[in-house]
Amino acid sequence: ATSIQCDRFSSMNKVFVGGLAPDVTEESFHQHFEQFGEIVDSVVMKDRNTGRTKGFGFVTFASQESYHRVLEPGEDQMMGNKQVSIKPADGLGGKHQSSQHMTPQQHQMIPAPQMLQPQIGQSPLMQPQMMQP
Repeated sequence: ATSIQCDRFSSMNKVFVGGLAPDVTEESFHQHFEQFGEIVDSVVMKDRNTGRTKGFGFVTFASQESYHRVLEPGEDQMMGNKQVSIKPADGLGGKHQSSQHMTPQQHQMIPAPQMLQPQIGQSPLMQPQMMQP
């Protein structure tokens, strides 16, 4: 039951770690972040062709407490002899802008998809268009 609960909340407890040194291994990465709490998953992103690190990775913690603990010292932390950047892995780069907190002018600037008429032999294309007030 515990692993199901962790999996269900894993996206809420995931952090992005950027600026990794080239010599960081999966093991050293995992060990470094264990100090903040139980880890559900950790991965160092690597180039498929060369096997070298791409300089960033992700850590998913089992609890919100561990997640918040790793973010407490601030975005810039030391890992080994290198400064790394740690941010929430929300797909927004840590920039939380909810549509609920947008002004009417900002809402108008959100592109709305509009179908274009296809040419003979072409598939329909989507093109963003500014919404009208």
